[in-house]
Amino acid sequence: FHEPIRRLQSRITTLIERGLAIRIIFTFSILLVASAYLWFIRFDERDTSLSYNYYSELARSFKQGKFHLTETPSPALLALSNPYNYALRKQAGVEDFPWDASLYDGKFYIYWGPSPSLFLLFFNDETLTRIEDHHLALVFAFGLFIYSALIVTTFWQKLKNTPVWVYATSLLVLGFSIPVTTMLSGANVYETAIFACQFFFIGGCYWAYSTLNDESPVLWKFALAGIHWSFAIGSR
Repeated sequence: FHEPIRRLQSRITTLIERGLAIRIIFTFSILLVASAYLWFIRFDERDTSLSYNYYSELARSFKQGKFHLTETPSPALLALSNPYNYALRKQAGVEDFPWDASLYDGKFYIYWGPSPSLFLLFFNDETLTRIEDHHLALVFAFGLFIYSALIVTTFWQKLKNTPVWVYATSLLVLGFSIPVTTMLSGANVYETAIFACQFFFIGGCYWAYSTLNDESPVLWKFALAGIHWSFAIGSR
């Protein structure tokens, strides 16, 4: 089994220069993983009738200079002796509110890190109504793969004697490892927060690793690393 692979590797190395082979594999992996992630998240099969766009709604609040959601709790919810009591809410038939939010002083607050919402401030309110949490999960999951692939590629370029097919296998493992694929299949606000935190953390690691490979430290890369890590903290 190993001998045919070795011969194939030798033939590929002969026909294609190593640097070009790495670029081809990197590009192909990006396209393959992007297509697979779109299939995993399956936009057209999701039931969005009961969903709540937490990050988009928080972005709308930020644009109005508020830290709480613009949605006002119903009088029926506020009239309960304990709005957090599920039995009381069930008995009163009060279910018209975002479930994963905190109720304080007559206002709803999101306890998820606000970092993803900051990147939605550039969109108008009409567009925000169409940006759901699983859209952000897809973006951050794919960005996480790109940063991870860049780290592997930067490291792999130093290994002159390592077969290129091992590099290709590494990228596929990164792109299709669990729990990324399973999280995408049911992505919601929880998965979005996790993907965002991982994206910014690994992104910071990439920029820090990148400048450590330079002949002398590059300040703007360190700055990017610090910014990414700050957003990582703000995502959780």
